[in-house]
Amino acid sequence: MTILQEKKKQLQELESKCVELQKSWAAEKELRKSSEMEKLEADCNKMRSQRSAVEEQLIVVEAKVLEVKEKNQQLASQTDEALIEKVNRCLRGYVVWRIETLKWLKLRQLERRVLE
Repeated sequence: MTILQEKKKQLQELESKCVELQKSWAAEKELRKSSEMEKLEADCNKMRSQRSAVEEQLIVVEAKVLEVKEKNQQLASQTDEALIEKVNRCLRGYVVWRIETLKWLKLRQLERRVLE
């Protein structure tokens, strides 16, 4: 074999190895891409489930907030009614006291007139 033929043979072997390495590299690249996609899909699914859980919690919290608002409104109404009732009782008590005082004063005046 001549040197030229040996060099051609070596070149063909190297080209063959190069083609094999390119195929291997492409397959490994595809595998990595597939693995990364699987990881991204898993992360995405995990985040979707977390989002669903948070949305459910949000619904529960919104329901509780609504309950608390209704209870506050009810308590405010009860407080207003209780205050109105207390004020009315006080006013009635004052009116009764005032009437009794006026009657007592009138009675005293009449007694004085009678005694004069």
